[in-house]
Amino acid sequence: MRKEEAIHQVKINPDTQINTMDKAQYRIFKQAVLLQHFGEESSVLQKDTFYQKAHQKLLHLVTQLEELNINQDRSKSKIAYKKQDSREQLETLCFQVASLLKSYGNFHEFIPFSSLKGFGKNQLYKYSGINLLINSEKLKGILDEYSDESKKAKVGRALKDELMNSIAMFDDLLDDPKRNKKKLKRTGEKIQESLKQYQNLLNDVIIPYVKGKYAGENPELVSRMESVLKYNKIPRRKISLAGTIKDEEGRPIHRPRLSVDKKKPMVKRGTKGNYFIKNLTDGVHTLEFSCKNYETVKKKVLIVKDRLCRLDVVMFAMNSEQ
Repeated sequence: MRKEEAIHQVKINPDTQINTMDKAQYRIFKQAVLLQHFGEESSVLQKDTFYQKAHQKLLHLVTQLEELNINQDRSKSKIAYKKQDSREQLETLCFQVASLLKSYGNFHEFIPFSSLKGFGKNQLYKYSGINLLINSEKLKGILDEYSDESKKAKVGRALKDELMNSIAMFDDLLDDPKRNKKKLKRTGEKIQESLKQYQNLLNDVIIPYVKGKYAGENPELVSRMESVLKYNKIPRRKISLAGTIKDEEGRPIHRPRLSVDKKKPMVKRGTKGNYFIKNLTDGVHTLEFSCKNYETVKKKVLIVKDRLCRLDVVMFAMNSEQ
């Protein structure tokens, strides 16, 4: 197999994590890795002092991106593991406490305990995190309200404290993503900045230098480099239509549905009311905006090639005066 063919067989380190990057970012990163291997496998470039300086910068950026991804992914996995472990502990305690109370209630015909519902293993397992927290706090409220009966049901101080601590821990972990939002955002910005530095290095230094020096004396080298870059060229999808979907008071509509030319509706999940559609063909298109408790809005738009059409939509609540 010729060396230029082998370039396309190069694989990124299988231990590299890519969860943090979106697909477009990962393709740029993968291109950088392939370009790194290309420089290391070329005997011509290995002897080129100037290129090696650029190659060291490239290697630094690739290593930096790998570390950012791995650290971010480990952080997310650690949080997820802690949350699951805390949840299972809280489920176990809720079931244990509720079983003691219910047994006492059934035996002594104590209605507040005998009618206790929603704390079976299968029910606790199905609750969302916030609902599990709400129900566990209700259970704690019952212990506080009927403290004497709870003690007789063998829910001692130690077990109650354990439940309270477990509630506090799970509550803390549920809130963790909010506290880490800024940290995650900063890491994302670092990734984007490193990718931008790579693209600047590629377009301003590596491509002009290799083409300028080797186009005449070694066109095969230039061709091989171009094949590496084209291998992961990222197609840019153009936004054809954009705008906002809000109610009559200017508030974003929650999860509106948008149908284009009577096709299957798309659910828009943005919290600020913004929407966009990519790659619409030129010509007139029929749009239908719908949402529960709101009147359907139908609009026609004219899409022109290479131009962004903007359409802001106001949806009125049913039975409201327009």
